[in-house]
Amino acid sequence: MQNQKYKQVLLILSGQESGLRRRVLIAESLGISRKLSMELDVLIPQALESLLSHQLMKQVSRVQGQAHTRIQLKWIRSDQYLDQVFKSVQEHKPYLIIIDRSQILSAIEVGMLTSDQSAWKCFISQVRAPILIMSQRKNVSTSESILVPMSGEMRKSQALEWSIGFANLVDLPLDLIHVTSRASAEQDRTLDLSLLGRGCDEFHHEYPSLVSEFLAQASPYSTLRDKRVIRTFVHCSGPELSEILRFGSASTDPFVVIEWKGSLGLGRAQVMRGILQSTDWPVVLIREKS
Repeated sequence: MQNQKYKQVLLILSGQESGLRRRVLIAESLGISRKLSMELDVLIPQALESLLSHQLMKQVSRVQGQAHTRIQLKWIRSDQYLDQVFKSVQEHKPYLIIIDRSQILSAIEVGMLTSDQSAWKCFISQVRAPILIMSQRKNVSTSESILVPMSGEMRKSQALEWSIGFANLVDLPLDLIHVTSRASAEQDRTLDLSLLGRGCDEFHHEYPSLVSEFLAQASPYSTLRDKRVIRTFVHCSGPELSEILRFGSASTDPFVVIEWKGSLGLGRAQVMRGILQSTDWPVVLIREKS
């Protein structure tokens, strides 16, 4: 299971949220930190302190008393806000960063970006801690499973490693879908094309050794006990994004964890962008380790 030395969940508010949205974000972040037995820090632009301080302190006092979880408001200088937030992230190394979905949706739009949107895009690309992009309509607390989409060759997966630990902490089943394009599979002689497209039950029962081998390579530091949270393994071929969307749509409000290289441009980021633009699933971005 993952390293437990990080004991902090970090919620970053932009200051543009409505009062209702702020309440939802704080409540949801509190629920996550409570399940993880970690403290919650909320970062807010200092320019809003006089406007929001009393309102947020009142909310924090109420929910903190109910949840018995430590919550701390931190007012950050508004000029170069994200630069200061980035320094805080580097210093404290949070287990999980939470941001509102509107921030990343505006940052990944094609076309000219405002200075604020460009700053968020730069911030998201630089941060190496896991980033949870909150849904606009679906609460994380209602998610009934965790979905980890993978693609390409068998290899170590930071997303799967993190998800196995997280699933054990929050007591949710984990579904894994591994998508391989037909062309890639034909070039890789280690992959048996007869297995592609088989459903999870058939694959599990007929090829248990291959499933175990794949998981051992993808998540070498997780124990067999940790991996018991894996409920479903699907191995298929086809267009990656459409296969992930098809499989995820059959689940009940999945909580998606996807690995990326830190760029919002081409490559694997296209799948991440497609998931964010086509669904309202909560998504955690796990930075690929170089």
